[in-house]
Amino acid sequence: MMAASPQMAPVSPLMAPVLSPTLRCRKRPRDKDTLFEVDEENAVQAAVDESFRSDIKLRLETSLQETLADLHNEFPETIDNQDFGRARRKSSSALSGYAQSKASPIASLRPSPTFSPKPASAASARSSSPPPLVLPASEVSGPTFDPSEFLCHDGLLDHEQLTRAIYLSQGLDFDGAQNKAQEFLHSMGLRILDLGVVNTDEHGNVLLNQCFYLSIARCYLGHTASEDVSGLALHLKRAIEANVLATRPAWAAGIDDESGTPMAFADFLPIMMHAEDANLVAELAVCILDSVAGHVEVYLGPKYADMDAATKERNLILLWYTPGHYQCIVCDDEDGSKVALTYDDFKDMLNKHGITYIETLE
Repeated sequence: MMAASPQMAPVSPLMAPVLSPTLRCRKRPRDKDTLFEVDEENAVQAAVDESFRSDIKLRLETSLQETLADLHNEFPETIDNQDFGRARRKSSSALSGYAQSKASPIASLRPSPTFSPKPASAASARSSSPPPLVLPASEVSGPTFDPSEFLCHDGLLDHEQLTRAIYLSQGLDFDGAQNKAQEFLHSMGLRILDLGVVNTDEHGNVLLNQCFYLSIARCYLGHTASEDVSGLALHLKRAIEANVLATRPAWAAGIDDESGTPMAFADFLPIMMHAEDANLVAELAVCILDSVAGHVEVYLGPKYADMDAATKERNLILLWYTPGHYQCIVCDDEDGSKVALTYDDFKDMLNKHGITYIETLE
């Protein structure tokens, strides 16, 4: 079978509308292995696109407003004049300093010598690529539904319950699909680690919708510095969103629906990766396994290739995405240790399993 080759994102996200992994609807050639069947994937993605767009936009705007308030407290005069340059530089520097001070030696983050991936079955061992994972169909198609029925608090949607309803409306089994996708991770010796959605700032204020930043922080620090995950996640949020506001100051008043609209927190990454100042995010390779689309979205920082091998291992970030929620991917051992791979190693693994990946380089 043909190994999946990368697809390149040719247009800068600063110059064109940015869509999240889930909200891009792609058709793959049928001679490539994928996690899910093409027709099923497209049907689910179309429903997700329709149902989640306004809710995710509200979450992004709320997070930017939180960061704007923090920046205004520290730089009131410059922020009042829509000048985010100083705030962007200081938050980027603070992020790099915090990460450097909390990072453990890379050798201590690797799995223990006793850990090894789960052995493949005899059938799969005879094949260079495993068969595609197919979404199991339910016996009957579900009813149509109104997304407003799934509001949980503050006018936001309960993403898990809404996603279940979307699958059911397409005649698909959400739990069965997720179990099969997680079995795929398990076969590679990996598993999902959920960091939740709540963080707290230095003043005791509770921040919601923080799963993206918490998951990146845990992936970067590994299991030996779990007490520092909250702090690094807070620095990531401020630095990334300060860069977003510096690049798109109009978003301080609300995200424009017409141009460059982000549809997931991951869509903020390219803005900071390609900022004019050196920063930690520009040195990362963030790979997001989309559990609905069945492909991997790669955000590759321009400085990642310049790192030595050990730093490339540390800076590989593996995330699992279901609509509206990010989780960390770790080794399937007791500690949930960091995946000891460089991006090239991980890419080889994807090619071996025939999984499509899309690299965003600009």
